[in-house]
Amino acid sequence: MNIKRPQNIPPYAEACLQALGTTGLGHHISLGGAFALLHYIDYRTTHDIDAWWQPEATARDKEAVISTIVTTLESFGTVHIRNWQEVTRTCWQLWQQRQQLRRFDDDLTQAKFAVRVRLLRIEQRRPLHEIQELPARAAAEQLRNWYKSEFLDDTNDA
Repeated sequence: MNIKRPQNIPPYAEACLQALGTTGLGHHISLGGAFALLHYIDYRTTHDIDAWWQPEATARDKEAVISTIVTTLESFGTVHIRNWQEVTRTCWQLWQQRQQLRRFDDDLTQAKFAVRVRLLRIEQRRPLHEIQELPARAAAEQLRNWYKSEFLDDTNDA
């Protein structure tokens, strides 16, 4: 399949990705989800950009990426993100707002339960011990642990 730039990239996404590219910080993330799929099949518009940290991204790298994104978004209006914990808290707040708009329950406990269920399904469908390539296994384990510690505060399960 040929990779090509999607036709309809939201202005916020365009600006953030341009800034990450210009500053040389883009290699610290890996695009995923619907936005990444649009590079292969431009089938719908999306306002979300799913991205994951590259395994080698340090805390300093993450702060630089977040700082670049915040600075870029400030050109569109006020942004109040101070640190990584605030980023995750902001993500949950945005999820709650989205749920309210969709008239669903906005209980944070339910949201965390949904994330736990999704992680369990992933772990059942693709257990770590079945991932043969060591770098892929390490990346999968790191990502799963990240969700448990950063989003779910389950540091004892990581």
